[in-house]
Amino acid sequence: MTAPPAPGVLVPIVVLSLLIILLFALTPNIPQDLGYHDFADKRTLLGIPNMVDVVSNLAFIVMGIWLWRQLGQLPAAITMIGRAPLALFCLGLILTGLGSGYYHLAPDNDSLVWDRLPMTIAFMSFFSMILNLHLGKDRCQHWLWPLLACGLLSVVYWAYSEAIGAGDLRPYGLVQFLPILLIPLIIWRWPQPAYRARYIVLILGSYLVAKLLEYLDAQMLALIGISGHSLKHLIASLAGVWLLYALRSVRPPDGRRQG
Repeated sequence: MTAPPAPGVLVPIVVLSLLIILLFALTPNIPQDLGYHDFADKRTLLGIPNMVDVVSNLAFIVMGIWLWRQLGQLPAAITMIGRAPLALFCLGLILTGLGSGYYHLAPDNDSLVWDRLPMTIAFMSFFSMILNLHLGKDRCQHWLWPLLACGLLSVVYWAYSEAIGAGDLRPYGLVQFLPILLIPLIIWRWPQPAYRARYIVLILGSYLVAKLLEYLDAQMLALIGISGHSLKHLIASLAGVWLLYALRSVRPPDGRRQG
């Protein structure tokens, strides 16, 4: 394993983060576009409104439970990362499936809160894993709880701002996209040969493909009969598969890989 970087070496990440935060702060408020709730696939099947968008969220629940059941077989990964961020990531996936399924039954700003809250648990616990792996658990393990708090508060703030007529998605956008920018930099700047980081790249790639499918919601429905948003749920849930491969590749203390 490589030694964790000296504190001063982290200055570029801190500076980049502050610059991006400043950029977001200087951007005018971004309210939730109500057209976001107008999804392409509105079919009611088996008495369930928007049934395909609702049921496709089962992928998150199944993935979260499956990954949770694997944690006992990953002692080296737990040593390097800690059990809390791994368990919270699994919980975040399960709750995302439940919250997003609830949201898609009757999409509006109020129900969207229950979709976004658990997603921030998954985002922030995943970011915490990367920090622990590449920058050292001894240094970064205590960042998990402040990161989770920032994620949850970003959604609470957005919901409150919408309620008072001053909708502002900037903090939630920061929570979602800042780690996406920082993780590749961390992996490149502080490579960790104790595991296969290419699986982390696949997680980021799955996320970007999912966002593209979300944008192509109606086009995918017309093309293949499944909306882009439903496909987004399925592709995003693959993060659990790639994460498990990454965790299984972690070397235990004797240098051999798990699995």
